[in-house]
Order: sequence, then C-alpha cells, then structure tokens
Amino acid sequence: MAASIWAWLPAALLVVSFGSFAWGMQRFFARPAGTNPGMTAIKLCSTVFLAIHFTALVWPREVNPQAAGAGSGLYVGALLLFWWAIFTNRSKPLSAAFSPDLPHHLVEQGPYRVIRHPFYSSYLVAWLAGVIASGQPWLVVTAVVMTALYTKAALSEEAKFSRSALAQPYELYRARTGLFLPSPLKLLRGTHFLAQPSRDAAEARPVREGLSSPPAESVPDGSQAQAADAVLPRAAVDC
Repeated sequence: MAASIWAWLPAALLVVSFGSFAWGMQRFFARPAGTNPGMTAIKLCSTVFLAIHFTALVWPREVNPQAAGAGSGLYVGALLLFWWAIFTNRSKPLSAAFSPDLPHHLVEQGPYRVIRHPFYSSYLVAWLAGVIASGQPWLVVTAVVMTALYTKAALSEEAKFSRSALAQPYELYRARTGLFLPSPLKLLRGTHFLAQPSRDAAEARPVREGLSSPPAESVPDGSQAQAADAVLPRAAVDC
C-alpha cells in the first residue's frame, strides 16, 4: 500500500503543478503581441517533456520511497513558489515569456526580494522533481533543455530593462538578487537592500516607461508615453 502511494503521489503532484503553470500561461500572463516563436518553443517542449515525465512516474517499476518523497517535496516547493509569485503580482499581471514590450515597472516584493525570476525558478524545480521522483537519470536532458529555454527568456527580459527608463534601478536590484536562486554572497553583501529599496532606486521610481516571465517580467498596460508621466508602482517581471 505504501509503495502504491509513493508511486502515484509524485504523478498527482506533477499534474497539479503543471496544471497551475498552464493556468498561469492562459489566464495570468498577458500577450501584448500575441504568440511568438519563443513561447511556441516553450509550449512544445513542455508538452512533450510533461508526457515523458508522467509516463516515467506511473510506469511500473520498483519505487524508491526516499526519491519519491524528495521529488514530491520539490513539487510542493515549486507550487508554493509559483503561487507566491502569482499573489505578489496579482494587481498587475506580467507579460508572457519573450514578449517584445518594454518593462515599465519593477517588482521587488515577495520572492522577488531574493530572486529575479521566481516563475522560471518554480518551473525548473518542477522539472527537477520529476527527475528525482522517477529515479530516471536520463530525464536530466529534459531539465537541461528547459533550463536553456528559461535562461534565454530571462536574459532577454533583463536586456529589455537595460533599454528602458528602469535601467539604473534594475542594475541596483540585480546587484542584490540571484537569477533563479538566491545568491548568499549578494545577500551578505547587501542585506540592507532587502529591508527597503535603495535610495537611488527610490529616486528613480518616478521615472516610468513601458515585460515578461516570470522574471523579471513586464506589464503591458499603458503606452510608453503615458508611462513616462506616471508614478512607478512597486512591481517586477517574470513568466
């Protein structure tokens, strides 16, 4: 009975996790320019790899309770991080991965205090969970491919910040946060930044201009001209 539970619990959590991610893509993230090749690549790879992970989890095999338990824990962690990021951005949903719109607000609350792309982080944790829970090392290939796609999306979003009016405050923000994981060195070096935004960033907030993934991610509301006259709200980017 216990073996049966450990065989199906990770598979059930996989369905809940990726069901949440799919909801986010359809209901939460905006698509100011419609679907693009980057989104299509992520969707296609995710669909194929999800089927492979699910099959690996439910395929009759000798179940390792420790591995299944560790994988289940990672799925739960991915879900918690995902919904924490959703809650943090609930008032201003972000744009989907690879969207071309420039970011016009910066999120520094919730998980964004220590990582710049919590949505991507949650996805990667879920892919890693499948590798561990299934006990199939070859599934690492799927995690590597998805890591490459999410990294490309995250870096493209960060490049958009460098071209926006938020370039300076974003550089300060990037200096104290990690890409997908918290940076212990940055946390030790800039603990005071976590308590409150830097003076330079605060002074730069009134300057606003018109992202993605959750990542840093941008929000598509308002034109760049309107954004330049508005007061910058507290927010971030990532999908």
